[in-house]
Amino acid sequence: TGYGPIISAARSACTKPTPQAFLSLQAQAESTLLQWQDDGTYLDLHGSNGRFVVPKTLEDLWRARSEVPTAQLIAGSTDVGLWVNKSHARFEGVIDLGKIGALRSIEKDDETLRLGAGVTVAESIAPLSELAPDLGPLLHRFGSRQVRAQATVGGNIANGSPIGDLAPALIALDASVDLARPDGTRTIALESFFINYGKQDISPDEIVAGVNVPLKRHAHFHCWKISKRFDQDISAVCGAFGFAIENDTITSVRIAFGGMAATPRRARRCEQALVGQAVHDALLPSAGEALAQDFAPISDMRASASYRRLAAHGLLERCLRSLGGQALPQLFPTAQKLQAVTHE
Repeated sequence: TGYGPIISAARSACTKPTPQAFLSLQAQAESTLLQWQDDGTYLDLHGSNGRFVVPKTLEDLWRARSEVPTAQLIAGSTDVGLWVNKSHARFEGVIDLGKIGALRSIEKDDETLRLGAGVTVAESIAPLSELAPDLGPLLHRFGSRQVRAQATVGGNIANGSPIGDLAPALIALDASVDLARPDGTRTIALESFFINYGKQDISPDEIVAGVNVPLKRHAHFHCWKISKRFDQDISAVCGAFGFAIENDTITSVRIAFGGMAATPRRARRCEQALVGQAVHDALLPSAGEALAQDFAPISDMRASASYRRLAAHGLLERCLRSLGGQALPQLFPTAQKLQAVTHE
């Protein structure tokens, strides 16, 4: 997790004298940064190691990208920061999207909840939990409190990770994503955004600008994350299930998994096996068999392929039992009690 280098750096900082150059600049730097944070200043720093730009508007962003087309975009930098301190990545330029007001908004009308790409995971918990209560426990397990305060909704989607926590849930909720560029914005289904591992449907001049989640009834929505640790761990499997039910019959269903393929992906064969079926029928055998045909997971450091298959099947069974009215035991009772006590 990186604790060794942190401890080493702290020991070094505590045993060596503070450089005079740092002390002389400290007060000025702090006041300048606080002023910049509160006003509309367009920050553009040039140095021998590259260029750092913090635009405040989309127009500023397009101008900066035209001047430094190879610049790395960051928002919370919870992923890119690891490229730097683990892989020693260096960039010709860095553009921080975190201060662009148009990307920081949360809007809601009669049909849609829209989260700007720069909205942090912490800021998204309340509106998404109101929409689908199961999202609250999932999002509270997203990294640590500090990571949730820094990581953004758009960043979690834009990096295209097959094990990101947000994508499976948002796909099951039928979300779409806005992709902006200088001459306009296009909107596509979120599930279509992920093409293959490391490849997304986004052109070099586009950015993820926001996510749209329909406000239709999500009374039958469930999502669960399976990981080695309850907190601060990456998913081995994340499953999300959205059902529409009328007169005890499943009329539509969206099931999405992370950790089961090269991208977050829907279980379409499983969905087809469930549509039109009565909720109280013995659905698991046929649905489970269809689910097994949907994915061919791999083995890696987080889980074996066979474990992932069993976990996905178990989450499907858990969902179907819940739809049938069965009371289900908590997956992580001790950890969830501790989470409640600490108000996480």
